[in-house]
Amino acid sequence: MNTDEFKKILCASALGLIDQEGLLTSLDSKIGDGDHGVSITKLSRIILDGCVAGNDDLAALLEWIAGSMTNCGSSSAGPLWGTYFEGLAASVAGASDLGGKELAEMLASGCRELCSVSAARIGDKTMMDAVIPSVEAAETKAKSGGSAADVLRAAADAAIEGAGKTEDMVARFGRAKNLKERSLGCRDAGAVSFSLFLRGLADAVEAQFGL
Repeated sequence: MNTDEFKKILCASALGLIDQEGLLTSLDSKIGDGDHGVSITKLSRIILDGCVAGNDDLAALLEWIAGSMTNCGSSSAGPLWGTYFEGLAASVAGASDLGGKELAEMLASGCRELCSVSAARIGDKTMMDAVIPSVEAAETKAKSGGSAADVLRAAADAAIEGAGKTEDMVARFGRAKNLKERSLGCRDAGAVSFSLFLRGLADAVEAQFGL
């Protein structure tokens, strides 16, 4: 994929996230602040704004999205997603084409950046329960020669599975941690939104480019 193609799949994923605002709000209302759906819609609109701004440099585009997310005042989601996009940007400086290997490295870089600012890991009922498995799956698929579509689908499937597992976890971060065992029985909204983001990328690259 070139920059224009990647911008198209970013836009498609962002639009899909906006469509899921009600679901994310419902999930977050059970064990969080109830604002996650609105926050993710705001972040998705930042992605859309960045993609239509005409920036042909992928790293610069992702940097702009990252900074805008971090500073948009969107609860904790803004800084977390901004940090993730900062990591994505760091891996593509000078890149003009993204294949499976490059996409796996992008996802890994985003995860590393998040891990540098958050102590949450798998099992803590946060977005990391989707982020970390997505990287592991992407890297495994890339090492076996997987295409861009293969890598994104593997990452998305792993993220969706990880988000589903949060239903059986006790929250250890955020407002939900105060509920302790009462946080059981509900998926973490942050993990779900991230998994939907990756699923949107995977769906879009398959539908639009057949890669």
